[in-house]
Amino acid sequence: MNAKTLIVSIAVVAVLIGGGYFYFTNDSFKGKVDEVLSNGTVQVQPPPPSYNAVFIIFDPSGSGFHSYSVPRITTDFVTSLIDRISEVGYGEIWLTFVAKDAFKVKVLHFSIPEPPKRPTMPVRLAGEAKYKFNERAANYNLDSLNYAKELFIYHESLNKRKQALISDCQAMIDAGYSKKKPGEDWSDVIGSINAATRSLATVLADSIHYRSILMIGDGEQDLPPGLEPKSLNSIPDDVKIVMVNHSGSQKNVLSGRAVEVDNLDRALHLTVQSYKRQ
Repeated sequence: MNAKTLIVSIAVVAVLIGGGYFYFTNDSFKGKVDEVLSNGTVQVQPPPPSYNAVFIIFDPSGSGFHSYSVPRITTDFVTSLIDRISEVGYGEIWLTFVAKDAFKVKVLHFSIPEPPKRPTMPVRLAGEAKYKFNERAANYNLDSLNYAKELFIYHESLNKRKQALISDCQAMIDAGYSKKKPGEDWSDVIGSINAATRSLATVLADSIHYRSILMIGDGEQDLPPGLEPKSLNSIPDDVKIVMVNHSGSQKNVLSGRAVEVDNLDRALHLTVQSYKRQ
């Protein structure tokens, strides 16, 4: 690697780190120092981007009348979920809440586009002339600088769109946790879950597409006496269900099907999935 190529390579790394978009840890990079010195390059293959489709349901029933034991969803959590999906790839989220009639509750939707593709570092081929490799290395350095610019623009656009979503999310959260009128504080949990499975049915399921339902609530169906209960639609085996509930519930309609955790941080890491090489 000549001096000019080395300087440009360092500049590329500095741009990526400085922009907050350097995806490899220092430890993973340190182990490549010898390879850099001997070959003039590092071949690091990132995993393919994973697609996460997450349908969030929060249950605010009873929250206006007594201390609520289930953690409350916040816009900060929604932002963290979007950021986590963006870190491992791309995807989409939905947000709704449990009420007396799921068909009358709005569902918010937000898509996270696929980020720009990181250019692949060239490896010097056996018998390849050094000047030929240097040409390809120089092209890679230029591609890397363009990639850094595209990634910056990508995150700028995503952040602007998030701000608009967060405003709508806050309005929904405020409405959900507002004090209910007598006779209105019921929980059509099954209707909300059925809405989730209908939306997730539009998402392709394969090795890098992940579908999840995140239920923040006790999962109990609670409707007025005499009202015909709904039937829970079949949930595909590949749909992961994570529930957030401090105390658990024996009447949980997803009992035996969901992974139950006691806080939102753990739910975040369990819900967003990423491709792992075998």
